[in-house]
Amino acid sequence: MMKLLTRTEPVLPHRILHMDLKGCPPTPDRLINGLDLVKACGYSGLLIEWEDQFPWTVDQKFRGPTCYSADDVRRLVDEAARRDLELIPLVQCLGHMETVLRHEDYAALRELPETIDLLNPLAEGAAALVQRLIDDVLALMPGIKRFHLGGDEAWQFGSNPETSAFIEQHGKGALYLHHVDPLLRHLNQRGIRPMLWHDMMIEWDQSELHKLGEQADLVVWGYTGDPATIEHHYNLRYVRRFAEAGMPMWGATACKGADGMNGNLPDPASRIVNALAWVEHARTFQMKGLIATAWSRYSTARPQCDMTEAALDCMALVGAILHDGRPPEGGIEACRQWTSQAPGGESFAACFAAISLFSQRMNWGWTLLRMHDEQRALSAADPTRDPFPPLRYLSKQYKQLKLDLINAAEQVRQAYHGLTDARWIEEYLDTRVRPLTELLDERLAG
Repeated sequence: MMKLLTRTEPVLPHRILHMDLKGCPPTPDRLINGLDLVKACGYSGLLIEWEDQFPWTVDQKFRGPTCYSADDVRRLVDEAARRDLELIPLVQCLGHMETVLRHEDYAALRELPETIDLLNPLAEGAAALVQRLIDDVLALMPGIKRFHLGGDEAWQFGSNPETSAFIEQHGKGALYLHHVDPLLRHLNQRGIRPMLWHDMMIEWDQSELHKLGEQADLVVWGYTGDPATIEHHYNLRYVRRFAEAGMPMWGATACKGADGMNGNLPDPASRIVNALAWVEHARTFQMKGLIATAWSRYSTARPQCDMTEAALDCMALVGAILHDGRPPEGGIEACRQWTSQAPGGESFAACFAAISLFSQRMNWGWTLLRMHDEQRALSAADPTRDPFPPLRYLSKQYKQLKLDLINAAEQVRQAYHGLTDARWIEEYLDTRVRPLTELLDERLAG
């Protein structure tokens, strides 16, 4: 078996793998037996984005249909400690609050009545509710050193008349700090260092950044290209501003879920470019460490993406880069071979093959749909071009595709059996297959 990691000492002190449980959550047993693979990939900890998979006592309506039990969480804590893996829980405090705000009982806490993703930071009880969520997690995860509060992508921040008036008088940074300050103090008083995503702070003035940096770490995230050259919210000019304000920083690359919200598999080439860039910048700016995010949905309302078990090769690839500062010799193909043979990676080859086949079949289906529409457009523009022979061909191909999709979907079910609850596999398959087949049925019947 090849050696994935080559350096005795890692190039970065903290290398955290993100686990996004709002999509395709592992079964309780898989949650535990996957820890050995996480450790072997060079990660020093796990960032657990609980969402509706936590056994909430604040309000049991926040629990999803396959949420873990309290004993499952305690077991995770014990088993991670036994492997010297740090656990960092993530509970949203502002944006991405759908797990709470989707329920009408909490409609009064929404920034806008019709949206369920953003908490109104001035609503009575808003901060208190987040604090109760934090305490719920702390009760089952004692001894943690860091706690991530999310805080990103609050797209409609300040849209409520009340919050708009506050911002008009004091500024966006002041409103954000007004909301998170009691939460940060609540954690700091317990010896726990809070963490926040950075994107809402890129326009703050230096005094606001300095004030936040005294209480929390900032995680600068960006998953495409090199922050030195790409013109997005994670361009290095923002990183420099944070550094100048004395902000303690982390960086965040991605190992999956960053190549499209309806993706099936991550793009290894993109993951390599981005991870290598972040390693360089983390060292330059003396960041505390890097997080490899692994998104399973872009939000709770989005379809599942990049099913975890088929993306373990990229988890190993990025883990090796964060540990060694370079990809393993042999690149992604070597990582695939290594993952299949590593403890905890026994299911990878079957899952990767099944998702790859399913993805190929789906791509061919969308190609057939495009071919059909282009043929119809050509015939409408030039009636002398007979559409019937090519349409007969497309109809024949579609009949075969239906059979191929049934077979490919069954292979996914078999490969993922016991790794995640069947309901999540069925949701994944249905949200991809049904829109395609309905459109093709409609076109070819016309």
